[in-house]
Amino acid sequence: TPKWESHLVLNLLTPGVLMAPLLEETRSVVLASGSLAPLESLCAELHLLPPIDNHEPCDKKFPLSKDSDELLQDEVETNQDPLSTTSGRLQIAPKPLEANHVVDLPKQLLALGIGHFPDGTSLKVTKNNYSRPRYNFHGKLGDAISTIIEAIPRGGILVFFPSFSFLKKSVKEWKKDTTWDRLSESKGKIVVEPSGSSQDEFERARESFNNTVNTTGHCILLAVFRGKMSEGVSFNDDYARGVICVGVP
Repeated sequence: TPKWESHLVLNLLTPGVLMAPLLEETRSVVLASGSLAPLESLCAELHLLPPIDNHEPCDKKFPLSKDSDELLQDEVETNQDPLSTTSGRLQIAPKPLEANHVVDLPKQLLALGIGHFPDGTSLKVTKNNYSRPRYNFHGKLGDAISTIIEAIPRGGILVFFPSFSFLKKSVKEWKKDTTWDRLSESKGKIVVEPSGSSQDEFERARESFNNTVNTTGHCILLAVFRGKMSEGVSFNDDYARGVICVGVP
């Protein structure tokens, strides 16, 4: 067995390569999602915009930034059909539909960034911090998260961690001190996203969280960024009355 191995990994970083054959085979393609914005960068990544002349003004490069009156004026000046205008393969008039968020942001959403623990020490999720036993990072983190969760009166609480190893370490440390008991007393049940789980295990964990919220009115879900729970699962209404992100995804 060799002492070391080398691997060559090829990753496709340009989604436009995969979009090209689809555009060649179809007359129209409808892109619909809850997270397409900003549209200019999305269209550029999918190669939907015509070639860019760097000497042109910004509004010429990105026609989606124009408002309706500007688009109509362009159509009149160029004798284009005012009902529909395209730029490359991208329809720019009528403009893409961007619906408003269902949440009244000023009244229903409070977003905060917390940079320090209650004792004043830095809350930076770096290996240099959480790998030092004397720093007691996981203990302080558990106390901070418990305090936040205790202040949320009802509903499901989602807590996302940077990795499964960080999540497992946190759970291990919290069961040694008072954190796990505080979380349990506050919201009753704690569901932990299984690592490397099968689809059945994932579904059982998700259903356990949803069912607990439905029956008791509250539950805590500990999951990871880029995991199954954080990608493609819709936590509506009472399923997400609080979301805590530990570190940066």
